Amino acid sequence: MMIEIIADNIISPLGISSKENYENVKAGVTGLQKYEHKFNLDFAFTASLMPEKFWEDSSSFLGLSRFEKMAVRSVQGAIREIPDGTDFDITSGRTLFILSSTKGNVELLPDVERVSLVNSAHVIAQKLGITSTPQVVCNACISGVHALLVAKRFIACDAYDYVIVCGCDVQSSFTISGFQSLKALSASPCRPFDIDRNGLNLGEAAATVILHKADWHPDHWYLASGVVRNDAYHQTAPSPKATGLAMAIHRTMEDYPAEILACVNTHGTSTLFNDEMEAVALSREGLADIPANSLKAYYGHTMGATGVLDIIITRMAVDDHTVLATKGFDELGVSRRVNIVTQNTTTDKQAFLKTIAGFGGCNAAILVAKGAVIKPESSSVKRSFTVKHQLSIRNQHIELDGQDYTIALEDVNEPLSEMGISFLKQVYKSEIGDYPRFYKMDNLSKLGFVASELLLHAVRKDSSVEVTSASSFAGQSGEDTAILLYSKYGSISTDQSYALSMQDIPSPHLFTYTLPNMVTGEIAIRQGYHGETSFCLLHDNQDVTALLREAQSMLSSDAPITKAIVGSIDYLSDNNFEAQLCFIDSICD
Repeated sequence: MMIEIIADNIISPLGISSKENYENVKAGVTGLQKYEHKFNLDFAFTASLMPEKFWEDSSSFLGLSRFEKMAVRSVQGAIREIPDGTDFDITSGRTLFILSSTKGNVELLPDVERVSLVNSAHVIAQKLGITSTPQVVCNACISGVHALLVAKRFIACDAYDYVIVCGCDVQSSFTISGFQSLKALSASPCRPFDIDRNGLNLGEAAATVILHKADWHPDHWYLASGVVRNDAYHQTAPSPKATGLAMAIHRTMEDYPAEILACVNTHGTSTLFNDEMEAVALSREGLADIPANSLKAYYGHTMGATGVLDIIITRMAVDDHTVLATKGFDELGVSRRVNIVTQNTTTDKQAFLKTIAGFGGCNAAILVAKGAVIKPESSSVKRSFTVKHQLSIRNQHIELDGQDYTIALEDVNEPLSEMGISFLKQVYKSEIGDYPRFYKMDNLSKLGFVASELLLHAVRKDSSVEVTSASSFAGQSGEDTAILLYSKYGSISTDQSYALSMQDIPSPHLFTYTLPNMVTGEIAIRQGYHGETSFCLLHDNQDVTALLREAQSMLSSDAPITKAIVGSIDYLSDNNFEAQLCFIDSICD
């Protein structure tokens, strides 16, 4: 059985259907334009934004935010494209909705409940008539591709029959000022891989794909393979050796020759370091001669929608025997040779590779192909896993494997109950103490860092667990351990702090930590873990069954990964924080 793409939709400034979007891109139309004083910002910027008339209220969308309206309309558009005779039932508990987004309703701060991506996912699901509990993937720029891989796993393990994946983000003063504070924005249209590239443009879009387990057919499109890997190098700068992305490409393509590829659709953000890193990864993996393109100069960077949107457009192009041009590219400006497509060209190939990278060191690759060039999937690796150790932090109380964890706190004169978040600082000094980067982290990352350190102290003392140090590549230690974290509120506390900084000078440091997956990046860097890192949002982060189900699915579909840190983490205030982590180890059945 294969995981088939049965329907899709894109809503963007270039159209309200996938067909309209594709035709505009093929014709060279861009949604990018320059804005003055938009969102009450005091600087001009270039972006691809929805026209104002799109947001005009109608009776069917009353009460929905801009973000929610666009997501609902995209899913509805995809559902209309489902082939006749398909047994799709949106009200069935066997249909899952996965929302991919980075900042969602962040423009609605300080209303914490409306900003919550979990709550937005429920609003969208309810509007659509979906009855199963939705899931949110919030893993920086790779969120869309990662959501498709999560969906693929859930269908493969027979948890659901259909999965609707919608990637969506809108722009606001919060996001625009944040990227401006990082000096990542270009005031003019972006130029992927070009020698004169000087930054990215942002964009708005919603892109939806509906997946289903189906029999093999030579003319149908499938998600063939894909993985997520971490650089374990730096939170905002990609590895100069492209370690994480090279690993992701290597694992994704290891059963397929490069000759099947019509193209590589890159992330191609037009930033100095991303484009260079992708060029290094493609060179390392022998793909320098494969036609490569980027869609950023048509759409801008649409954040949580990016991966889903790129896959829909590239699939339609390859179906049309076309490799799309990279708008804005003139002269190669990276150190490795890359075969950037400068005008629409013809192809008779029936597969493509999508690559993507993001803050927190995360990278992903996914192979999308027609059945004619791939074989029906063999059975997944059968693994059973055991929970080796569990650690819980609830405010100022720590338990390890059900027993109180006593900390020798020195020079502390105040009661634990009054220490607030400074408790974590004291635990760090007492139990860790050798990683001064700790003091630069936001509070969510500090919480996850301390919890993971205490958990791994126990793991390293356990003779039944084989723990080895990180090494440089494929199949070795470092790639064998994943980090899967869930949350209910994500980075909302840091979102609030960054919003306050906007009243004076927007803080680039705070803005980077408004991506909640930064906590998984901090752990990966500290431990040298190059396996999958994942950050998702659930309405009830106490649902250990859901956490372990996805861990089991990952361990059964990603052969190199045999261990994982899995758990939930939330920080709302100095006196309201909680982390529950476990370390799981697996064996082949």
